[in-house]
Amino acid sequence: MAVGGIRAERMDPADVAWLHMDRPTNLMVVNNVLWFDAPVDQGAVLQLFQDRVVSRFRRFRQRVADPALTLAPWGAPEWVDDAGFAPADHVSRRRLPAPGDQRALQQAASDLADPLDVGEHTGVVRLHDDIAGSPLLPGPAGRVIAAARRATSAAVDLSAALGAALADPRKAAELAGSARADAVMLRKLGFGLTADRNLLQGPLVPGKRRTWTQPVPVEAVKAAGAATGSTVNDLMLTAITSALRRYLLEHDALASEVIVIVPVNLRPASASLPAGLGNEFGLVFVRLPTGEIDQGRRRARVKAQMDQIKGSREGIFVYTMLQRMGQLPAVVQNAWVDAFAGRATAIVTNVSGPRHQIQIAGTPVAGMAGWVPVTGPLGLGLSIFSYAGQLTVGLAGDARLLPDHDRLLALLDEEVGALHTPTASSSPS
Repeated sequence: MAVGGIRAERMDPADVAWLHMDRPTNLMVVNNVLWFDAPVDQGAVLQLFQDRVVSRFRRFRQRVADPALTLAPWGAPEWVDDAGFAPADHVSRRRLPAPGDQRALQQAASDLADPLDVGEHTGVVRLHDDIAGSPLLPGPAGRVIAAARRATSAAVDLSAALGAALADPRKAAELAGSARADAVMLRKLGFGLTADRNLLQGPLVPGKRRTWTQPVPVEAVKAAGAATGSTVNDLMLTAITSALRRYLLEHDALASEVIVIVPVNLRPASASLPAGLGNEFGLVFVRLPTGEIDQGRRRARVKAQMDQIKGSREGIFVYTMLQRMGQLPAVVQNAWVDAFAGRATAIVTNVSGPRHQIQIAGTPVAGMAGWVPVTGPLGLGLSIFSYAGQLTVGLAGDARLLPDHDRLLALLDEEVGALHTPTASSSPS
């Protein structure tokens, strides 16, 4: 629809839900840092931004008009053309303070605020989470890739499924298995997901520290999991579990489990980004067994959960709920988010970046790190990020809940670093 030459499009309900998750203590913004071995020409970056982002995707030339009350079908946020949009307003340059090292860069990332900041030899990219993807980067970078595969449908034609089951006993077994998985999922999302509170939950303050671990080779982690059939995701989640266990033990606050939320990509990996962008992913809950003493059993329990999630429709179920919530008033949406996410301690994502080194504006990208948007009442975000054969974990922590941020980062560094030397686990017995 266009009024007075200005184009307006109603926002997808699921994206409305993500939009209204924005809070002063938790901005729903995806942050990425890219570093280079040589200076990047600012003019070339601007031209790249224009060619790959602005010209291709109208969302980057629009803003959101959010009505006072969201209530479908009468009122909903809309994307409207921004007549004053200029790419140069969103690319800036500044020099990191001395000594200009990784710690200074991490502090700069923690202090990010609009507009887009670009530091010396460093690119910092920020996107709100109701815009899917990172079209500045080639390949699948920027899409949320998690452990569960795409669910086939949220609404199964039960009569057709029953008919097929009667005609083919194998179909009956599949249907029974699906019903059991759905029953487990509904119990989990309804009343079966509870855990004791821990010291990483509680009231939040504005601002988070953002850091990342030292990189480890993807192939080494794959090799470490081969003996047990564990995926990279399984092992990275196990490393996170072990680091959280050690952190809680050091604070005399060990919890038997820590529940985390994991985004699940529902868009096929081969699909191209749609012109209107937008998200298409659900959320699943994973219990991290921080109370388990033995690291091997911790890994087995994490793997069992991830295997179960791959066969469930939990992600598409939650995505459908987001679609429904996005049509209701923001106050209802926020109450639902608090009830839904309040049982968890952190959100954990796995983002698959380019497998080979890329260039931006003709300059090779030496490395990347990223941070997941932290939802609603959560104060901790962990982002497993791969680029050019290397894995890092980005850590975003609330300043009140995680005052000794560097200690948890050090524990993550030790546990992730030990993944490709599994016989030398650093976790306490």
